[in-house]
Amino acid sequence: MRIAAKKMRYATEFFSSLYPRKGGDAYIAHLSALQDELGYWNDTVVGDGLLLELSRQRGDLAAEAGYARGYLASVRKNEDERLRQLWAEVASPRPPRH
Repeated sequence: MRIAAKKMRYATEFFSSLYPRKGGDAYIAHLSALQDELGYWNDTVVGDGLLLELSRQRGDLAAEAGYARGYLASVRKNEDERLRQLWAEVASPRPPRH
């Protein structure tokens, strides 16, 4: 999804000269923010997997890895509304008017 948002942003930037600057810039900003948020989520998911693997390989670090995994899970939960909001802004835009 992050890659799709990136492609959409690039396409929007390419065709932005066909639309009023204000509308195109706002949509590009929303796409960029969505892309950043999805990248952040991806980082937390990858980090969670690495921490899980660490706890399996190094039982002596299982408690610390578990703590960090819990923190990452709480971050994702707290950011859930932000991601929904960004998605709503990108998924149902109004076309820019000339």
